[in-house]
Formats: sequence, structure tokens, C-alpha cells
Amino acid sequence: MKERIRLPLLIPIHPYLKDHHFEGKIILPAVEILQRLAGSVQSYLPDAHIRCMRFASFDRFLNIGENSPVIEAFNELEVYESGRLSSKLISVSPIRGTTAVRTKVHAVVNFTAAGERIAGLPIDMLSALDGICYRIPSRKLYSDLVPFGPSYQNVRGDIFLSESGGVAQVYGAEHPAPKDPLGSPFPLDGALHVACAWGQRFHHIVAFPVGFEERLIFNPTVPGETYFCRILPVSVTGESLKFDIWIHDSAGCLREEIRGLTMRDISGGRVRPPNWIRSEGGDDPLAVIGEHCRAVSVIDIDTIADFAVKALSEGEMERFKRMGAKRQKSYLAARLTLKYLSRKLAGGDRVTPASYIHTMMADLIHPRCPIPGGKGTA
Repeated sequence: MKERIRLPLLIPIHPYLKDHHFEGKIILPAVEILQRLAGSVQSYLPDAHIRCMRFASFDRFLNIGENSPVIEAFNELEVYESGRLSSKLISVSPIRGTTAVRTKVHAVVNFTAAGERIAGLPIDMLSALDGICYRIPSRKLYSDLVPFGPSYQNVRGDIFLSESGGVAQVYGAEHPAPKDPLGSPFPLDGALHVACAWGQRFHHIVAFPVGFEERLIFNPTVPGETYFCRILPVSVTGESLKFDIWIHDSAGCLREEIRGLTMRDISGGRVRPPNWIRSEGGDDPLAVIGEHCRAVSVIDIDTIADFAVKALSEGEMERFKRMGAKRQKSYLAARLTLKYLSRKLAGGDRVTPASYIHTMMADLIHPRCPIPGGKGTA
């Protein structure tokens, strides 16, 4: 270790923060913790790499007192020769009746230069959701599933959930939250709400974020703008869920990516999902069809992002441009469905670029389902 220092960290408690509560207690959100630690690191080390975060853990809630004007905490920073920075949010409080103090670690995150990036999902899988979707209006999300106050209700419109993940529009609210140095905290927070709803739907638990493996910010999100989020369930272990998350802008540019987000039931089973959200074993209307098919793919047209046109091949795009807006939407949905189906028939291909999967016959009228890897056409 090259250096260890404890930096004072004063966090003003603006009214919007009091909308983030759990079991009657106001708690500092994980996205705010990351923003404050990154800002503290940047103030101390202006050249530090802060937009690549790794191995974060949120070990204890940092509660906010009802009338607290400020949280007095510390950023315990460790600087390593490799350039890695380990940052801990800690609080210090006196132990009643003694001269001793109690130190609590609330969160840990490592800031480091970005290494070689793991390939993400291809654009067709990022811009639409495969499977029979369950639609939840955002007002229902916040009244029943994620009951935060108005400042933290930043999913817009409906969210869509299927066994293969979820999609939603998330908004960068214009509250006095700091937007530097990581961008608006609200789009990622909204994406976490979608992941929470997915866990309630398919695994019947109310899960909170407890850590992640990596977060990369390519271009910080901006207050006042709306983004498209895609959550992908990676694994389920007991009461723990793991997701990857991508947040794109309306042009299809990737703004940030979270890998290995771990969410867990931290209530000890006290908080349970309402009955209406729970998916039961026999809910899949495609199950019977699937028994007689090599693969099945269905895409809800309302889950398709505006930038999904980037998934089209040159020939598909040529035909797309000659259509009216209404026909374009259904044509695009059909192409995406065939690309999903093609990947399934190839054994779960996530490598082939979407534009390489051409789903039209030579006449540019009849559909085809090629199998990546030169394995023919289904």
C-alpha cells in the first residue's frame, strides 16, 4: 500500500433524500454513496480513474435522522502502487458511557483504470425483450413493489418483465442531487427498481443491492433526460440474485454498464411481494408449444427501443426505409424475433453481431431464420 488517509465527508441532507426509506427508516441510497465517494476521491486525487468501479459492497445501511441537516462521515481511502484506489464510507460514533468510539463500514468500492471489457449483449438482445412479458405500470411499481417517495420514482411508463429479464424507461430526475462526477444517480437507481420487481415476480423475494463486480460509465447520464435500461438475470442462488444492467440513451449509445450486481433479501423474510406479482410454475403459455419446437421466440412490440434499428442488416434496412412508421414497427419486431430465434438455434449465441444475422430471403419479402456459425437455415 502506498498511502492510507481518512478524508472528512459531509453529506448535506436535501429533502429529496428523505423519499428513500425502508421499514420506516430513511437510508442513503447506494447510488448516492458511490457519487459521494467518487467526488471525494476526485477532490483529493484529481487525476484518479473514477468511472470504472469494481468489487463494490454495501455492507450496512447509513441511516438518515429525520431532522439531520448533514451526515458527518469519512472516506477511508487506500492508494496502491498499481493505481487501484480502495474507498470506504465509514461513520464514527461514541460508545455510550465510555471514551471509546465505534467505527462502522457502510460501503466499499475500488476505483481503477478500465481493463479489457467483457463483451456485452448484441444490440438485438439489448433493445428488445424475449418472452411473454408481464407489464407493470410505474405507478403500480411504486405503490406496491418499491414504495419510495416521489423523488425516487424515476421509472417512466410501464416496465416489462419476462423470464429473460426486464426493460424500462428510466429518468434522470432534476433534484438537487450532485450530477458530478458520475452523472445523475437516478437512471441507475430506477434500473435497480426494475431488477427488484423482477425478483418479486419470478423468485418471490424483495431484494436490495448489496454489491457489484464492475460498473463502467462511458458517458455520464444527465438530469432531465430519459434512458432505456435492460436488465439481464445472470444467476439465482437461494435468496440472492445476480444481474447485468445496461443503460442506453435514445440514440442507442451505451451510457453505463453494471456487471455482477448482487441483490438479496435483507429483511430476513419480513418483507414479501404482494400475491398479484408472483409468477407461478404453470404461468408460461408457450410451454406446450415449446415441447414440440426446437426453439421459441416471442417479442412484445412495446418492449422495443427506438435504437433497435441498429440491429438490422443492410438488406433489412433497405426494406425498412421504404415502409411507413406503423409497418416499420411490426417489421422490426419480426426481424428481432427471428434474430433471437436464430441465436437460440445456435445454442445461445451472443457473439454474432445482430446486423450479420440476415432474416430475409433473396426476394427481400419472405422471412428466413439463419443459424450463426454457418449451420444452415431453420
